[in-house]
Amino acid sequence: MRISTKTRYGTRFLIELACQYGKGPVYMKNIARSEGISEKYLSQILITLRSAGLVEGFRGMNGGYVLSRPPSEITAREIVSILEGGLSIIDCTQTPNSCPRQPQCSSQDIWRKIEKTISSVLESITLEQLAYQHQDKKEPKPMYHI
Repeated sequence: MRISTKTRYGTRFLIELACQYGKGPVYMKNIARSEGISEKYLSQILITLRSAGLVEGFRGMNGGYVLSRPPSEITAREIVSILEGGLSIIDCTQTPNSCPRQPQCSSQDIWRKIEKTISSVLESITLEQLAYQHQDKKEPKPMYHI
């Protein structure tokens, strides 16, 4: 399983919004510049995030983007699921009737177990936690010299 660029960039965008949560709208171009993401590509990702209800946009002089809910209420599972179109790692677990071998297929149990584990881990991580980690990594660490 590979996480797409769309999900990686979308998550980075949402982390930046989470860091600015409660401070007003943030310009997409500022986040694109600071994160090294193409504005054009990020605007395509924003369409998905807005239609899913994770992000709200405002026009005008004080315009920009904000999270539609507190970062503590948005999980990594929700983000990945929205941007990847689900968490299924193999088609037959998402639509079992699509495979004629489904009734006697024991490998399907493995894929379901993996999906359940991934889902559980992602559900345990909030956007708020990711924002705290991001801010912690951005802060310069003191240098001690002897």
